[in-house]
Amino acid sequence: MFCAGCGKQLEKNASFCANCGRAVPNPQRSDASSDQTSMSEICEVVWEQTGSGGIFSGGKARFYARAIGYGGKFVAAESEEFRLNGDGVIDQNDPKTSAAHGSIVNKLIQDGWRPVDGTTAIGFDCKFKRTILSREGTHLEIYFFFNNWAQGCESAAAILHSLPALFPGQLTIRRFDTDIDAGAIKQFKIRGVPEFIFLKSGKECERFLGLPPRPGQLEEVIRRLLQSG
Repeated sequence: MFCAGCGKQLEKNASFCANCGRAVPNPQRSDASSDQTSMSEICEVVWEQTGSGGIFSGGKARFYARAIGYGGKFVAAESEEFRLNGDGVIDQNDPKTSAAHGSIVNKLIQDGWRPVDGTTAIGFDCKFKRTILSREGTHLEIYFFFNNWAQGCESAAAILHSLPALFPGQLTIRRFDTDIDAGAIKQFKIRGVPEFIFLKSGKECERFLGLPPRPGQLEEVIRRLLQSG
């Protein structure tokens, strides 16, 4: 079986295309083309260098969870920065590195991710999977499009980081780095970064381009959308 979107061959029993993220219809439903209520997403924890080093330092890095699911490719979570060793690689014995890795694993588990068979959350080479059981009701998804060099993206990311605590169990935030997956720009018709797309019951209901001009503006948008029918 091949993906109707990009033409790549699908894995057995796949619920989405691992190449482009397009949903695979459930042939047992008459409305199969829109069936996205029970789907799986996968992610793996990787690291990337965020700052150059010197003679005695390998620079800075951070962990992030590279994911793909029905919305395409996205960043499921990211950690605080930590330092690499003098050779520019991860020092698994460094307490700050272990703490950074533990923090991203905790974020994933809190958001419903579980280690896939054959891996554990303890190791530095771990993969996760989760099933989206339902996207109905008072739950909102936020697709956050950013890159690491555009002005305002870092501040926008900091605002998003505080939102789940304000709306416990009501938000799912997906981070799309446009430098990692340029195809997301075309797929979601992105006009710039940072850009926020709000979805309810799997359908886009609002967009917000740029850094919010005043404090609390994103919270106001979320409350209004959650309270709407």
